[in-house]
Amino acid sequence: MTLYAPASPRLPSSADFRCCGCGAASLDGVKPCGCPSMVGARGNPPKREYVVFKTQTQARRLALSGLIKTRLLGVRPEDQDLVLDDHDWIEIVAALEGVAP
Repeated sequence: MTLYAPASPRLPSSADFRCCGCGAASLDGVKPCGCPSMVGARGNPPKREYVVFKTQTQARRLALSGLIKTRLLGVRPEDQDLVLDDHDWIEIVAALEGVAP
């Protein structure tokens, strides 16, 4: 089971945030490169916008959080349509504890 998959393939546009270090486009708000900067920007002055990119780990945890909220909580085990692997549960515990795996 994949808990986080990047957005479907598409070409970068001017609406995408780009890394302030190398200019790589982030199509989904996740850090697109290996630069030390976690900051992205889009637009031109004076209307330039900035964002702090999510890491791959943060994106996986947000996706997992969404699955927990929408498909696990409040559902009896026999009615659940989602089966989690051991690795998924490790991520759940890490996310709940707020620690990096």
